[in-house]
Amino acid sequence: MCVLSGSRKRLRGEVLNRVEIVNLTPHDVDIYTGREQITIPRSGMVARVGSSIEMVGEINGIQVTRTRWGEVVGIPDKQDGVVYLVSSIVLMSSDRDDLVAPNTSQAFAVRDGNGNMIGCRALQVIGEIGWKE
Repeated sequence: MCVLSGSRKRLRGEVLNRVEIVNLTPHDVDIYTGREQITIPRSGMVARVGSSIEMVGEINGIQVTRTRWGEVVGIPDKQDGVVYLVSSIVLMSSDRDDLVAPNTSQAFAVRDGNGNMIGCRALQVIGEIGWKE
């Protein structure tokens, strides 16, 4: 469990290190830097990955399905100085270098006293980064 205190900053259209972060998830994302809590508000646009599900079997009366992931939708065209915050599944399903996702691994997740995830301490990328700081 990690409980952090400090100031709380809310970003809406602000630029961090000359890079704007646009949140394409359906909820605000809280980042705990160790000095402050930064809330990146949802933009109203949501990036998603299409999927299809098929029934493949059963284990002890529990259905087992297979999900086949499809096309990523809802990400605006690439823009200089803009990074898009997306879910981990969108990040893993895209080859774009202007996407980041909350790092919710055990090492970076922030949880409240009841064990509920309330934020993270880092963002993650897959592959190279496509922005300059």
